[in-house]
Amino acid sequence: MDFPVRLNSAEVGQVSAASNGIEITSISASEFKSNLQTVLSDKVNNWLTTKGDAPISVEAYADQGIVLKMQAQDLTIDMTLEERAMATDSLTYGNQKHFDRPKGESNWAMLNNFNLNHERSNNYHDHRSQLEWLMNANIGGGTGVNMQSSLFWEKGNNQVSDVYRGDIALFYDKPEAPLRFTLGDTQINSTGHLASAQLGGFSIEKAYARLQPQRRTSPSNSQQFVLPRAANLEIYINDFLISRIRLKAGRYDLSDLPLTSGVNNIQVIATYANGDTEEFYFTTHYNARLLAKGLSDYAFTLGRLSSIEQGDYKYDDDVFVSGNYEYGLTDRFTLGVNGAAHPTGHVVGSIATINSYVGNLSLRYSQSKVNHAQSGNIYSIESEHSIFGHGNFGSPNLRLGYEVRQDFTNTPWQEFSTISSSKRAFADYSYFLNEHVDFNLSASHDRGRDNITTDNASIELNVRYEDVRVRTGFSHINSTDTRVVSENQFFLNFTWNHYNRRSNHRARAQYSSRDKVASASYAKTNNNFVNDYGYEVRAEKGSDFRQEQLDASYTGAFIRADVSATNYTRDQQQADSRSSINISTSLGVADGYFGMGATTTAPFAVITKHKTLKNADVLVNVDRQGRAQTKTTQHMGALVELGTGYTSSQLNIDVPEAPLGYDWGPGMYVLVGGAATGHHIQIGSELSYTAIGSLIDDKGMPIAMKRGRVFKKHGLNSNDKAESAIAIFTNRTGRFVVEGISVGNYVVEINGMTGQFNVSDTEQRFIRVGTLELMKGPSKGGDNK
Repeated sequence: MDFPVRLNSAEVGQVSAASNGIEITSISASEFKSNLQTVLSDKVNNWLTTKGDAPISVEAYADQGIVLKMQAQDLTIDMTLEERAMATDSLTYGNQKHFDRPKGESNWAMLNNFNLNHERSNNYHDHRSQLEWLMNANIGGGTGVNMQSSLFWEKGNNQVSDVYRGDIALFYDKPEAPLRFTLGDTQINSTGHLASAQLGGFSIEKAYARLQPQRRTSPSNSQQFVLPRAANLEIYINDFLISRIRLKAGRYDLSDLPLTSGVNNIQVIATYANGDTEEFYFTTHYNARLLAKGLSDYAFTLGRLSSIEQGDYKYDDDVFVSGNYEYGLTDRFTLGVNGAAHPTGHVVGSIATINSYVGNLSLRYSQSKVNHAQSGNIYSIESEHSIFGHGNFGSPNLRLGYEVRQDFTNTPWQEFSTISSSKRAFADYSYFLNEHVDFNLSASHDRGRDNITTDNASIELNVRYEDVRVRTGFSHINSTDTRVVSENQFFLNFTWNHYNRRSNHRARAQYSSRDKVASASYAKTNNNFVNDYGYEVRAEKGSDFRQEQLDASYTGAFIRADVSATNYTRDQQQADSRSSINISTSLGVADGYFGMGATTTAPFAVITKHKTLKNADVLVNVDRQGRAQTKTTQHMGALVELGTGYTSSQLNIDVPEAPLGYDWGPGMYVLVGGAATGHHIQIGSELSYTAIGSLIDDKGMPIAMKRGRVFKKHGLNSNDKAESAIAIFTNRTGRFVVEGISVGNYVVEINGMTGQFNVSDTEQRFIRVGTLELMKGPSKGGDNK
């Protein structure tokens, strides 16, 4: 007989097992491996291979760390694995799939974010109001066209009412490439020595981070950890939360994380069901300019440079062209070229990044040419090494750099001259004695035009213990520039920072001897749950000023309100008080279904409820404390964001006040959005009844421990016909339960025997159909009770 196998409450396969009716006795080795090898360790799989087709007893499986127990109530096998029998799962942010394709998205969608702000300053004599309208739209779903734009209105006692726009652009994504095509207001990003710039025109770029967020574009990084039991995980990189997931017990390989250039401190916090927590710490160094072998990255932009003057967009008369291309020759060597051209001048450059066992080396070289001026050039060399120990958690602790600029400009299109010449060298060395103590040495030398030099040097000692950090050292500045103050200075910084994760309260006190400023604050974090609130009280005192500040916020289902009040007093001057209030809301529409939220970004989903739920609240993304991220009303759907586009997002739904027996759906939804797609989910339907009854045969005996199906009789007048049969099973007394059915006549079928029951239109959603007699011929049915 075939039995479903569950591991940590999740079905992982199905096996054919021998049973004595009460418990399983043996399972074929080949059968077990064929269906469950993905959750088993290599050692166990090798052992199963040696056994061939031989039947293996439950006791023999237990000797290998596999505990099997049959659950008679639903005819399933519960499997528990010891650590030695577990497969090592890969918790990776860079796999072969690279991205999730949008599914279930609406044909058209639009998200509108509104922010209304009112400020009063100059002791409340001056006032200013502003309305922001940010728009994201999509036509055609994940394979369609996206649009983003913004509109602003301002008015104050010192300015007339004014309406102006922000950037407007259409863009189309090909995530499998991954390419993004943009038409409208766009920009070029800084690469090599090129400067960033805003322009109106057309661009094409490889957008790995936005279109293939799961792809590994740099050489891999990997760490392993073990979870002894199921846990909720929070993964932080450099104190920034990147993921919350729930994992079963097992060994995991944490790899291909979205790192930033430089040292990356990785923290994994596991919270178990009993409230216990366990933390894992890893650190790796990452160079953003290294590409994996065979991978290329490029961008091309054509248009007219833009600027904003008093809210109006001004576009240059001349055409501007920019592009860059980088290619990973090996995992340790990346080459690239870049350039920009304008009728008034151009810039061309190259970049090479090399990784070795002793550190990273980056080389950049660029040339510039401005009309009616001589050519200029610049070259830079930067390196990172580990020497005499290492930095935090094994990262490189010595960083060196040298740059020479000769009559060079990276913005030759500017109307005013930006040509300059300079030389700069810097060095930075850190050493960590242990997790509590480290010191740092740094020095730099700058030489500009007219041989103006500036030298900086500092030595710093950091001591950390629990919530306290003391930072002390000596700094030296010597410059021939009259605008720079040359001085030698000892400094001491003290910081106490306490955070209660359970209550979300934070207290902080700080003093800096450099600027002679002391501050203290106490705050509660607003996590944007329904009816959540936050506040911060802050006081700051300097040598010639003091400042008091109060901030507060409240989040409802559809709005978020923020208020702020500040009083600033400088010695021998009049105090200045100012305050502000900001109200934010979001309105989204997906295929004609409307939803509202407090703070929502694209992609998004509109959650509506069926009329049969009446006044029952539909709660979205409820946490362990029972707090909901948002909720629906009778007349307006809830709006919830789906995180990053082209990755799956999980939503949980709860309807605590649903009628008894009401089937309102799976409770968990996995959606994949595009860049600006909208989705619609309806909670509840006419298929909301649950029926329970007992089955007997024509001899009056309970039909026990059998599988069967329930299906709706055809030809009846009903607006909600089931298109497929619903599987059922009976317990030892012949009792069965069937969920997700509507009003009408239903047929029960088990082993060729049939019976029927009827569901009437009643307020009660939990229907007792009594005892049904199944027969080979005409069936007899029970009535609702």
